[in-house]
Amino acid sequence: MSSQTLPKSERLYHKKVIQELFKEGSSLFSYPFKLIFLVEKEPLLSPTKPTFPALLISVGKKNFKKAHDRNRLKRQIREAYRLQKGLHFSKPAATPIRALALIYVGKEHNTTALLSQKIHFLLKKLTA
Repeated sequence: MSSQTLPKSERLYHKKVIQELFKEGSSLFSYPFKLIFLVEKEPLLSPTKPTFPALLISVGKKNFKKAHDRNRLKRQIREAYRLQKGLHFSKPAATPIRALALIYVGKEHNTTALLSQKIHFLLKKLTA
């Protein structure tokens, strides 16, 4: 499967993993995003192909009351991440990331280009 897709296997939806992510995860911040990540406890001995972390995207109801505004932002974030993930997770890492949560904390709508730039910055910081 191409690295330019975002299949269900790369989406975070397991309640236990989400709870673990928010309880034990570390975070990075670059406005308008907060990135919470969970490092794999037992890294693979010899990873042959790159594995992508599971992703959770959240846009708060407090800042965007209408569902169509939240859904549009989530679509923009998902697209920006989908295009960036191949650059940052293409080579096997020494400490693989198990799960990511991208939380949009901004109060205004932004362009997809700006969102993509911020996600690129956060992922670069994370994989460096």
